[in-house]
Amino acid sequence: NKIKGTRFRGVWTEIGSQVPGRGYFSVYKHALRVFNSFKRGPWSEEEKNTLLNLVQLMGNKWAAISSKLNRSTESCRDKYREIHSSN
Repeated sequence: NKIKGTRFRGVWTEIGSQVPGRGYFSVYKHALRVFNSFKRGPWSEEEKNTLLNLVQLMGNKWAAISSKLNRSTESCRDKYREIHSSN
């Protein structure tokens, strides 16, 4: 991830303090969405099945799973929870 690391340590708190109505974490998450090329939008049935298979193999290692699906860690985690809450 190009925007993580010591080079940017503390920058999100500084930027967040300058954006009215937004905290640093909100600013950080927005930057992640902008600077990363994660796939967004609806999940195909194939992606959902792949997600379920990867969770069976890897457990809840969302970073590893997200790299296989080219989706954000939060997107993978949330989709998995959504699938299981509807069963």
